[in-house]
Amino acid sequence: MRAALISILVLGCGAEPSPDGPPATPPAPETAAAPAHTTNAAMRWNAETIDRLVPRPPTQQLRTQHPLKSTQGIERAMAKLGALVDAHGTNPDDPWALGHGLLTRGAQMRLPDGRSAVDHLFATYGRTFKAGSNELIFFPERIGDTLVQPHSELLLKALTEAGVSPGRQVQVQGKTFTVADLYRGSLMRTYLAPEDNHSSFASTNDMPWALQALAAWAPADLAWSTPDGTQMSLDTLTDFNAVVLRKETRFLANAMTRRTTFKKQRQGIYKYTCGGAHLIQGVSAAVARGFGHAKGHGLVAEQARLALFRMQVELEQLDAAAKDQPSVAFQVHVQRLKLTGHTLETLHKMSASGQVTQDTATNKAMSWVGAEVVKSIALLDGHHAFDKLDQIKAKDLQLYRDIVGDSCHALRGLLLATGQGHVGL
Repeated sequence: MRAALISILVLGCGAEPSPDGPPATPPAPETAAAPAHTTNAAMRWNAETIDRLVPRPPTQQLRTQHPLKSTQGIERAMAKLGALVDAHGTNPDDPWALGHGLLTRGAQMRLPDGRSAVDHLFATYGRTFKAGSNELIFFPERIGDTLVQPHSELLLKALTEAGVSPGRQVQVQGKTFTVADLYRGSLMRTYLAPEDNHSSFASTNDMPWALQALAAWAPADLAWSTPDGTQMSLDTLTDFNAVVLRKETRFLANAMTRRTTFKKQRQGIYKYTCGGAHLIQGVSAAVARGFGHAKGHGLVAEQARLALFRMQVELEQLDAAAKDQPSVAFQVHVQRLKLTGHTLETLHKMSASGQVTQDTATNKAMSWVGAEVVKSIALLDGHHAFDKLDQIKAKDLQLYRDIVGDSCHALRGLLLATGQGHVGL
């Protein structure tokens, strides 16, 4: 990247954007000191008491503080993505896709035959287990050859974000439960003791969905003890993920400070699914609901600036690669949608939670991100990607999942950006 452009991107608190390039990177928001949580051990839930825990779903529906005006380009993009969701995000045989479809269509999403997608998920893919004397429910990673959820609590995260009520009754293995029993089951199955390398998670990359899911319905000062005796609190789980996020984005912060570029080499945040977008979203969501301590809360402030900085750098590299190597342009444009769509979704979630500065530079930056999402969709449409998804699926399942999943996140981002979607708090 040109040194002059880097200088503009880093220094431009109020600078005007280049007519042909991205806007200046805005300053980080000023954040108030976070509330300190003191966990009362007497409130710690365990396998014998977990049935009495009452989830606390959001009471507010917050919308972005940086709304985009709807344009013909945005409307065409949303229609294109909406058609994809309705065709592929409602597949009853693909629970992973159903979870992504719920992000855009909400709790009332229906299968092609008219049945409730939520009811189908639980009846077909839910499983029961015992915690003490309580019978709870969970979703496994796989059932036979069917991928259910590749990350811990991905479906619980989708259900909470889609607005499903914890009191909703569902059928699992022929028995009646409520969705709250899935939440309680998640608590009993979630543990992390870093000092002993004792964890229910496969890696730090496996944590963000569970963090967001647990924070979404968490009572104040949530603490629990798992059946194996591991002592947990949502404050410490939030803090751990926040520290991981800070560590994995240091190279980006250093590059931004030094006004230099960087190359993606699976370093730091790039080791994480979707370039770490879900790690950012998980931490920011938990912080927005008041969890974590002051240090953890302070780490969120820089993430909007870093997201914009890295998108500027990555876009230039992706567009250059597509131009220089036409034979892989299609795959590069899929990655372009992943980058732009997840960035748009992340920033507008953070904006709704008051974690993004409101100023001229930020408003221009948010508009630029939205425009690049629309461009990414148009580029893929130029490859006829949305018209031949069945053929892509038959040849390359992972590429198919990238397109479907990234399209759902991009549509969720556009819904949030235009004020049609909200963040529960």
